[in-house]
Amino acid sequence: MTYARLTECMKLFSQGALRKYLGENLIEQMITEWEHHGPVTKKSLVEMIIQLNGIEILKSSDFRKDVLLHLQEKEIEEIFDLLPSAKKKNCNSLDKKVNAIASLSWRSSDANIKFLQILGVDSSVLVNQSETESVVITYQAGKRFYELLDYQFIIKQKVLSELNKKGEQKRMVVHMPTGTGKTKTTMHTLERVQKKRASKIIANMMTER
Repeated sequence: MTYARLTECMKLFSQGALRKYLGENLIEQMITEWEHHGPVTKKSLVEMIIQLNGIEILKSSDFRKDVLLHLQEKEIEEIFDLLPSAKKKNCNSLDKKVNAIASLSWRSSDANIKFLQILGVDSSVLVNQSETESVVITYQAGKRFYELLDYQFIIKQKVLSELNKKGEQKRMVVHMPTGTGKTKTTMHTLERVQKKRASKIIANMMTER
């Protein structure tokens, strides 16, 4: 699932907001790895947030507020109308209505379901009111999930470059922040190495014949 409407709203966030949701440590790593690839764009930040968090990012009330601020006023009013009466008190401005919606507990309710419908997200991601144990929300990635992100591809190329250098074989460690895809990046790199070695073996066998 691409979450097109959610992504559309996120692209309207400020750079500061996107950096906050991705985390400064990860941002610094991205800047280091992308130094020869160009600046870190809002589009790349949005893709990273979705790739790393999936739809669970909506659990954050601050994030929901930022999304709401980029919906149409009519859509905000439709969600607000479904809030419990107690939540509607003294909400005489759009900003207060947004705050009331965002502060709503992230459980199954008419207002939250309407919010997700507007974003094109299935309401099954909400915690059911009757559930007492923690709920695991799954994120079904699109086709690009198995492809390397730009910064992962750069790391892969750096490792391959070192492996291709003549001389004593070096030991290398792929060091990346938690959640940024160390395993995926390493497996892609190893796959490329094994394919290259297999090609050489086959070529040698054909020559010997």
